[in-house]
Amino acid sequence: MYGTFVDSGFEIENGKWFIVLYIGVICIPNYFIFEHNGQWKDIVNEFDQLPRKTNKIGRCVVWVIIILIIASLIFSIYLMDQKARINHTGPYSREYMEQQKMDSISN
Repeated sequence: MYGTFVDSGFEIENGKWFIVLYIGVICIPNYFIFEHNGQWKDIVNEFDQLPRKTNKIGRCVVWVIIILIIASLIFSIYLMDQKARINHTGPYSREYMEQQKMDSISN
């Protein structure tokens, strides 16, 4: 499936493309949103002035998002395990199971 989206001849060349992508996607917008002319101070002051109830609601929203992300990760791992069992791949492959039996017999 990976080969469907990425050309098989594509090479990252020791992370050079990653560095360029990181600078372009993360660092440049970060500079203009937060660092340029000390805008981060205005943002901090704005959030400091929010009412206590709004802060509690925001905190709850953040925790719900974090819990959903962790639940999604766990569910994804579960689904990958189920798919591996169905397709007999990974630790459920015949070769791996036979190797485990041989190792347990020799020990």
